[in-house]
Amino acid sequence: MKSAQFLLIPFSFLLALPAWAKFSYEQFPAVPKKGVYTDSIIGSPVTFVPFLATDTISNELAGQFYLPLLAIDPGTWELMPALATGVKVSKDKKEYAFELNPKARWSDQTPVTSDDIEFTFQKIMDPKTNAAVVRGALEGFTFRKIDPARFVFRIENPRYNSLLQIGDFVPVQKKQFQNEADINTSKEGMKPVGNSAYLLKSHSRDQMITLERNKTWWGVDLPWFRPTANFDTVVYRIIPDGALRYEKLIQGQLDSAPLNSEQYVNQVKGVDRDKFGTSPDSGKKVWADAFRTSRPLSWAGIAMNLAHPLLASKKTREALALLVDYDEVILKGFMGTASRCVSPFGTSSKLVSKELKDPARWRKFDPKTARKLLLEDGFVQEPGNPFFVKTVNGKKIPARFTFRFAGALPAQSRTAQILKESFRKNGVDLELRALEGSALFQDLERKEFDLALMGWSGGDVRPDPKQLWHSSSSKGGSNFTGYANPKVDALIEKANLEFNHPKREAILREIGDLLNQDLPYVFLFERDFVLAAIHSRIKSPRWIQPYGTYLAKELFYE
Repeated sequence: MKSAQFLLIPFSFLLALPAWAKFSYEQFPAVPKKGVYTDSIIGSPVTFVPFLATDTISNELAGQFYLPLLAIDPGTWELMPALATGVKVSKDKKEYAFELNPKARWSDQTPVTSDDIEFTFQKIMDPKTNAAVVRGALEGFTFRKIDPARFVFRIENPRYNSLLQIGDFVPVQKKQFQNEADINTSKEGMKPVGNSAYLLKSHSRDQMITLERNKTWWGVDLPWFRPTANFDTVVYRIIPDGALRYEKLIQGQLDSAPLNSEQYVNQVKGVDRDKFGTSPDSGKKVWADAFRTSRPLSWAGIAMNLAHPLLASKKTREALALLVDYDEVILKGFMGTASRCVSPFGTSSKLVSKELKDPARWRKFDPKTARKLLLEDGFVQEPGNPFFVKTVNGKKIPARFTFRFAGALPAQSRTAQILKESFRKNGVDLELRALEGSALFQDLERKEFDLALMGWSGGDVRPDPKQLWHSSSSKGGSNFTGYANPKVDALIEKANLEFNHPKREAILREIGDLLNQDLPYVFLFERDFVLAAIHSRIKSPRWIQPYGTYLAKELFYE
């Protein structure tokens, strides 16, 4: 079979980089590489294998050990070299030819080869491997090896983000895992033979993880390396309790820590304001701020199980949405450190329609209309019963819903209480069920819930709505509500085949409008900033990248 003709275009030109700077990292100063940086995580990682790392902790740490084929510049959202020196894309966008950096080495000093890429791809695509999310992203791709350094990924039906998805491919070493009977449970998963700047020095479960910089790392000339991986040692202290993390930061035992709404408002800006500066030059040991980004970092809403006999009705869902006091949730639940959300694509972004951006069109707390809708939808209030009841298939069902939320998060607990009170006053009973994060997620995966307060990351700058909103994602995806709208499915499929960004943005706006109307979630709030505190001995020319999600990794000691 004749292969497609590749565009022989220089890598930088192919990726349409701005003329004034190849990568945002080139604007950062070169800094000394030294010292110990102490961070914290809320629990122990489950695995360091990148494609098995579905939880946030495992994913973050795997990223310290393994590189993708191509990295994304968090300052520009452009691709840049990592394990691969570049990529050549066929004219029909069906083939992506990569060439590995000849210097690329695993931490045991053996070269990274096409065999490693092929082995990893085969493992990911094996249904027995617990890598459903990654496998979904690589759906439709095939692999062809050319030689030890060159290979091609092919997709018959290219999508708008095919290059981003295949560029984000993260391999593991074939030699390490090829004789493991089950990679899902292999003990090798906690012994990373990586290819990035850090090595695992020690791991004391539920206590501490220590990384050390690989001083002979092959990637010192990569464009993003110069201002990153600056510390000789990175220590992750495992501290599940947010209050304890806060105290450790003030005591100088942590160099930075995320803050929740209550800590930022009541402590940093309240009772402990004399302990915190507003910049590293304030003369205080620690300082804190709300670090703004160029995209929403997260959004949250009330997920509704559409298989529930009462929630299957759109009119009932609309009534429940009108029983939410949105202002009170933001002001009291999240201490004013969030803004209203009406779309999963970022309310202020160009991915939201002009009509949906208009606050005059947003749902508001309206108990009178909510009760009217419930009555229209067949609910009644019987004498002596404060809660509505509806007869479905000859059976009386009370307007009573379990409401699951992450009990360890104070803002979620406050929000749950606010919702319970406003619902109760208007004939709907919420039974609150505070859960540990993983238990909450498992209940949603199994669809064993009525209502749940669920938060999601803001996603890609150019998001793919399939994983959360396409009907096919209700099995093996993140469509926990069971949402199915054929028009939305068709629009998602159309959007994912549209390479023209303005045209694709218009499709996403239409999807957002339909989601807002259909209410698989009641969209509540979003954030476009990170709340964090930092020890003043840490320096940086920029504290968060425009498209970053955490404090930037361009941190260093003075």
